[in-house]
Amino acid sequence: MHTVRLIADAFKLEPEDRAKLLAAAAGQELPDSSSTKESRADRPESAVESMLAEATDDLAHAVGVGLRREEELRRIQDPFPLPVR
Repeated sequence: MHTVRLIADAFKLEPEDRAKLLAAAAGQELPDSSSTKESRADRPESAVESMLAEATDDLAHAVGVGLRREEELRRIQDPFPLPVR
């Protein structure tokens, strides 16, 4: 999944396309945009929790990518790690 997220980042996919790519990579059924969407109250609790866990993972990944880019931009590790007390 890490590689799939890196690919999604490289292509700068929109959230809907990113969700489809991640679902396909995980072997889940792809979301059908033509069908009527269920309201949050209609979903089983486990589905809501699953979606929340996936969103949390995506957010953590996005923050990590941003921090790595910032680290590269500021050259924090170049030529050696900065000593911090």
